[in-house]
Amino acid sequence: MPRSVYRAPLYRRLLPWGFALVFVTVAPILIFWTAGYRINPKKITIERNGTLIVDSQPGGARILLNGQLQRRVTPSTIQDVAPGPYALRLERDGFSTWEKTLEVREEQVTFADHVRLWRLGETQLLIEGNALAVESDPDQAVAAAVIATTTTADIRYVRNGTVSDRFAPSGLSTSTAPELVWNEAGNALLADYASEEGRDAWISTDVLGPGQGTLQAADYTWNGSLLVSQEDGMRTVINTRRETLERDLLPDGVTAESDAFDLVVNTSTGAMVLRPRSILRRLYSLPSGDWVLAGDEGPYTLLRTDNRWLAIKPNGEPESGIATGQRPRWNTEGRAPRALLVNDNELWLWTPGLAPQLLLRQSERFVDAVWHRDGYHAFVATKDRVFAIELDDRNGHVMTDLVTGFETINGVAYAGDSLYIAGRRNGADGLYRRVIE
Repeated sequence: MPRSVYRAPLYRRLLPWGFALVFVTVAPILIFWTAGYRINPKKITIERNGTLIVDSQPGGARILLNGQLQRRVTPSTIQDVAPGPYALRLERDGFSTWEKTLEVREEQVTFADHVRLWRLGETQLLIEGNALAVESDPDQAVAAAVIATTTTADIRYVRNGTVSDRFAPSGLSTSTAPELVWNEAGNALLADYASEEGRDAWISTDVLGPGQGTLQAADYTWNGSLLVSQEDGMRTVINTRRETLERDLLPDGVTAESDAFDLVVNTSTGAMVLRPRSILRRLYSLPSGDWVLAGDEGPYTLLRTDNRWLAIKPNGEPESGIATGQRPRWNTEGRAPRALLVNDNELWLWTPGLAPQLLLRQSERFVDAVWHRDGYHAFVATKDRVFAIELDDRNGHVMTDLVTGFETINGVAYAGDSLYIAGRRNGADGLYRRVIE
């Protein structure tokens, strides 16, 4: 009798093949998925995902992507983000919101890591009186303000919202706003009236015993703790710490001299040239204008004629690119020196060696612009408001109103955690404080 042959049911014979088919189908999908690839239904293509890194100051901000609240707060790294534009929004109670559309690209990291959320709050009248000007020191720790009445003008210093006693040096105008310029060490201040009233004034900021002096009208610049002017063939050097003055004649044909070069007038053409003191002795022609020395910034020496500015390299060679506007506001935080310049209704960013970059243009005139210490943000004042601008220009600059409702703003300074605004609000003249951090 023949032996019977056992045959498994059909479903049991097909089951291994089914598992094999599922494995062959699913395994590549899982491998591609874990490797960051996704199917883009709009493009009907397979793309690799990108990564989004989000950070803010202060941290702990809620993250929303295309309106969807994420289960995380800043700082955070969001991986496996499908390529495309994303409306990113950061929120934290008690602070302004931040919102921008950023493009996430496949196999790339998109950063939103220099975000500032500004503290909400009210603007406080700190000092009553006609605040003509305000300026923070180089460390952005102290703000100096000129406060005038009908008969006197005072200097007041503010640190962390605490106001110093009145200091009334001679030579301060009760009606004309000076340009306040600190020296590099932040221990002396020049109140420059552009010689309109026949004088300049310098003021020491020593808390224990501030000194002061009234200067002969001239164009002065800081060289360390020295005030230097070079006019009419004479170089004048004033040591503000020792209260000494020295005068020397300049060589024939030299209108000004620095450590690296001489500023010379070509006797045959009348044009101005730079004559470096290097071995090569090469001459550099300057654009037309009555150029004067205007101080130093980082490795550069600055020249000015009217409202045009030129940066000179340490070897005495002019950098390319002329900037136009009010006195440049410099920032050197972790990078080459960069300057903000206000030119009527335009705000410019100037990096020596590069063509100035237009940041903003509007119908209303800008009054002032100063840096935040991080170098990624600036504060801009118009006649009636102060706003923060983020310099990251991807998909436009983020701008946030911080101070509004002023009738007049004369100037703005940033020191410590606050903005200090010289102006009039609700009919009251004075120096105002707005805590923003």
